[in-house]
Amino acid sequence: MKNVIRLSLLLFMLFILPFNTLAEENYVYWDSGIGGTEKTLNNYFISNSFGDLSSITEITFDNIEVSHNIINTEQSHDISKSKDQSVMAKIDGTTLKIQFSGKLVWNEDSSYLFSGLNCVDTLTGLEYVDTSNVTNMSFMFNRCKALENLDLSSFDTSNVTEMCNMFFRCEALESLDLCNFNTSKVEDMSYMFAECSGLKNVNLSSFNTSNVTGMHGMFEVCSGLENLDLSSFDTSKVEDMSWMFEECSGLKNVNLSSFDTSNVDDMCSMFAECSGLENLDLSSFDTSNVDDMSNMFNECSLLKTIYVSEDWGVPENSYYMFYDCTELIGSNGTEYDSTNTDGEYAKVDREGTTGYFTLRKFIVIFNSNGGNEIERQSLSKNEKVTEPSNPKKVGSQFVNWYTDEELTEVYDFNTGVLGDMVLYAKWDINNPQTGDNIIKYIIITFMSLFALIIIKKIEKYN
Repeated sequence: MKNVIRLSLLLFMLFILPFNTLAEENYVYWDSGIGGTEKTLNNYFISNSFGDLSSITEITFDNIEVSHNIINTEQSHDISKSKDQSVMAKIDGTTLKIQFSGKLVWNEDSSYLFSGLNCVDTLTGLEYVDTSNVTNMSFMFNRCKALENLDLSSFDTSNVTEMCNMFFRCEALESLDLCNFNTSKVEDMSYMFAECSGLKNVNLSSFNTSNVTGMHGMFEVCSGLENLDLSSFDTSKVEDMSWMFEECSGLKNVNLSSFDTSNVDDMCSMFAECSGLENLDLSSFDTSNVDDMSNMFNECSLLKTIYVSEDWGVPENSYYMFYDCTELIGSNGTEYDSTNTDGEYAKVDREGTTGYFTLRKFIVIFNSNGGNEIERQSLSKNEKVTEPSNPKKVGSQFVNWYTDEELTEVYDFNTGVLGDMVLYAKWDINNPQTGDNIIKYIIITFMSLFALIIIKKIEKYN
């Protein structure tokens, strides 16, 4: 019996234990030399006499536990942080292969990592890298002009605070899905997508921008974008929006309905040369702290209508604010005048006041859910909805107005409107003061008619 137990233990140690060890996640760290201005991967290779990456077209991160293809160590370079050959790199023609076992942990400061690798069009194996420790991703893909596809779905960005210039001048990228990005700690997104002139689609639906202070030039020269939905953005801490959409010449629709600009001090050239825009809704904007609006709408040649709220203030520095906005017309009919292009015309156009702006009115619709029709209301920002008389519906008692179709959130008529909305009526169909009385009325009426018929017949036979 003892021999059987010993044999079982020996088999466990020889076969089962090694398999369990391989199943565990291995983490290795590389010495990529990244961190700070121009300390790129290429410069690291050159400084260590490993080679020049300027002509590389493909970079592959290869997990040998998956590929089972180990490169020859004599023809490769040790780029592991511990210098134990746990991370090896080999240049094979125009391909750079970085090989390791398990997960490759990137440095906290991974800024400028692939910066300047103009010929790289393919990056594979990013699912085997661990970015959970990274705090700085600024300039990471800077000037990767040939990069056509980029799958960052495995990126853990939960600790990243810097993303400025992250995709700067990635001219060949057409689509970018960043819906998995956790940006809750990011503070700087300046020039993040600047000069991505080929970009047509970008998914930022999950972006948490509540801690971002800088959006300077964020989408500058994204001339391929036609539609941009930023309605989920929290911009309450943003201070700089200058050049944010400058030269987005293809842009036709941009949703900024959630923008809180109460802390912004610079909007210089924010929409300059957005030559495809015809309408612009800035009714959520509070510009009371803005110091610079110069060239804000400069050369928006097709722009006809700019919607604003009463919260629009104009700073002294507002030169050439409407320069060459030749199609612009205010709500009261004031047309563009080339002699009046400064901020003095940044007003709502109405009787007694000349300007190029149109006051945004929000529409409140009352869905009575089967009751009588209630007239809709047109209101300015922060104006309160006038509570209508209770609607009526046969067999039901009106309960209240709700903000959602599911009838879970009661609307507070003491709050001001911030956008178009629909209010939904809720009814109580089992209220004894209404439904039951109607049923009783029907029964009594029916019995009365029946009694009348009987009386008539009796009179006829008599």
